[in-house]
This record gives sequence, C-alpha cells and structure tokens, in this order.
Amino acid sequence: MFDVYSDVDNCGVSALLLLLIIGLIVVKRFKQFGQAPLCNLRPERAFRFGSFVLPLCARCTGLVTGVVASFICIALGVVNTVPILLAVVMALPLIVDWFLQWFGLVESTNTRRFVTGFICGFCFAPQGITVIF
Repeated sequence: MFDVYSDVDNCGVSALLLLLIIGLIVVKRFKQFGQAPLCNLRPERAFRFGSFVLPLCARCTGLVTGVVASFICIALGVVNTVPILLAVVMALPLIVDWFLQWFGLVESTNTRRFVTGFICGFCFAPQGITVIF
C-alpha cells in the first residue's frame, strides 16, 4: 500500500542529512573566510575588496546575482517566465567557458565567469519559480 506520509518523512530525513553534510563542509571552509572563496577555495578566481576575498568565486557570484536580478524582475512584472529552450541556450556560454577552462584550452577571466554566471542564473531562476508555483 502507498503511504504518502512515510515517503514525506523519508524525504525529510534525507534533506536533513544533506543539510548536515553541507553544513559541515561550510563550517570547515569558513576557516578561510575572507582569504578564499568558499565554493572552490581559489582566491585568484574571486573578486576582492582590498585584501578581503569575497566568499564566492566570480562565477558563483554571477549566478547568485543573476538569480536575485531575475527574482526582482519577476516581482516587478518585467519577466514572467523564460522558455526552457531559451534558458538552456543561455546556459551554453557558461558551460562552454567552464569546459574550455577545465580542459586547459583557454584561461577564463573573472569578468567572463561573472557574466556567463549572471546570464545562466537570470534565465534559470524563472524555471524554478514555475516549478514551485
């Protein structure tokens, strides 16, 4: 017999375990707060204010900024939704930039990382809103 409540409980336990693991990783990485980004621990890939290194790399900063900008545009009624195909196409610059850098073909810059992250975050945030609501 299908029991909805036990499945919800199992999901809740799994979510709590995942949050615990993420929390332990973040606590460990917070020892380097201000010295290296928390996502990849590479200070050369993060923006700086004087000697303080932002807690996210340039790409993650772009993603978060894009998501926030998208939420603001949704709240103001400027953007309602982005077609999934357009969101996938707009994520391609980030994916291509990441792979080119990963294979050592091109060294990306923080500006390029930020811009590709922003575009991807801006286009995928409405997809999450559509799924939630």
